[in-house]
Amino acid sequence: MKLIILNGTAGVGKTTLAKKLYQELPLSFLVNMDRQRRFISKYREHPKESNDLSFAVSIAIVEACLKAKHDVIVDKMMWNINNNLNRLESLGRENKATIYEFILEARKETVVKRVNKRGYKPGGLLTPEKVDRFWETTKNLKIERPDAIVIDTDQLNEDQVFEKVKKIVLGK
Repeated sequence: MKLIILNGTAGVGKTTLAKKLYQELPLSFLVNMDRQRRFISKYREHPKESNDLSFAVSIAIVEACLKAKHDVIVDKMMWNINNNLNRLESLGRENKATIYEFILEARKETVVKRVNKRGYKPGGLLTPEKVDRFWETTKNLKIERPDAIVIDTDQLNEDQVFEKVKKIVLGK
């Protein structure tokens, strides 16, 4: 049983990679914390509360899946190490899961280009300023999480990133 944590700023390929891993791992559960947040009414008007609630719901899902002995893939930009990443890690250890923590990164210009191509939704939570802040945060995250596996997606296409991760996670 595996707990696979995909971290990094917007535009580095976390969600694309998460979906590919999900398809590869039978009976795995994909937890996209941002999607969980969208199930909370008026989440935009209450950003802190809805963020906290979506994390609590996501943690409950991760815990239930691990207790049921299923692989879990977590897709989320997480920088709150003391609460978020450490809590996920503890759940993995408590349930004797093999934990894989990945930090995906790319050059700032690449990230901005990818996010701009995807576009910003009017009234959405992702803004150009947040993309800039998340990119800076990822630099610090690599220092604070020395055991995480860092993958530079700048010059890799989505299939190359997937093959790299698949080889680490599945030995294939």
